[in-house]
Amino acid sequence: MPAGYWLWLGGTTLSLVGNQALAFGLAWSASASGGVLAGLVLTAGLLPRVLLLLVGGAVADRAGVRRVLLTGDGVMLAATLGLVLALQVTAPTAALLLGTAVVVGAVDAFYLPASATLPRRLAPPAALPRAMAARQLAGQLALTCGGPLGGLLVGTAGLTAVALADAASFLLVLVVLLALRLPGAPAGLPDAGTPGLARAALDGLRVVLADRPLRLCLVLLSAAALALLPASALLLPLLGRGRGWTAGQTGALVGAVALGTAMVVVTVLALGTSARPGLAGRRGCCWPPRACPGSPCSCPLPPRSRSGRSSARAPGCSPRTSPR
Repeated sequence: MPAGYWLWLGGTTLSLVGNQALAFGLAWSASASGGVLAGLVLTAGLLPRVLLLLVGGAVADRAGVRRVLLTGDGVMLAATLGLVLALQVTAPTAALLLGTAVVVGAVDAFYLPASATLPRRLAPPAALPRAMAARQLAGQLALTCGGPLGGLLVGTAGLTAVALADAASFLLVLVVLLALRLPGAPAGLPDAGTPGLARAALDGLRVVLADRPLRLCLVLLSAAALALLPASALLLPLLGRGRGWTAGQTGALVGAVALGTAMVVVTVLALGTSARPGLAGRRGCCWPPRACPGSPCSCPLPPRSRSGRSSARAPGCSPRTSPR
């Protein structure tokens, strides 16, 4: 694996840790004013990302990956430093928290598609699976560490310390990107035969909608994200406030949720993917009711025979609704 790849992965992992710490700091600060503001801050961060993600990928194709990444890191560095300065003269008001969340979500919409192409650009084809696995593990490590770090910083030094730490992480990754030489020249101006930005942004969506397995996976992931994302990003900070937990304790719980996801990633990397992804996905969605009665999902796991194989189909779970 080239040294440049590990250099970029280390820098971007630290940046992700800073981003997760800031996300927890924003959620924790908003939860002090109640669930409405906490939910609005979460929505303000997610909505721009959802609406602009396709546009962000198209912009990276046309303007060049390096240019998009450098611009994104520069904007985030300026935004976090601006947050630090604003907190010197005012408390974390609703407008300040919402504005910061919107900037973070918008930058992510352009940054994430460009960043996703770097393993292919920096790693040789033979090492690409290893590079992707390392990136996945690094991302889960950032999710695991970001919440506890954010809780520790916001609990001891306030939101200002979290914003400073995030600014330092973006400065580091900005220096790393300036030092790296990315293969492939940046894209130039589109010629007459190049589709417009709107059409290019919709091309990816058309590919997904035209492919049945991709379409079903998108629906499954969207439903899972709708049910699971608010748990750690919104509900845990509100629960911590209601129970009188410290920010550090609540951040540790957020990190524990991410650690569970990381364990699943390690298991998949070690054992490989399931030969029947539809069955695996259905079981994953139907598992929570066994631990959390009253969950909206009410289809139990099918009983098992002595051989360990499923002897019957789970009641209410039709195999036609799951990707195979």
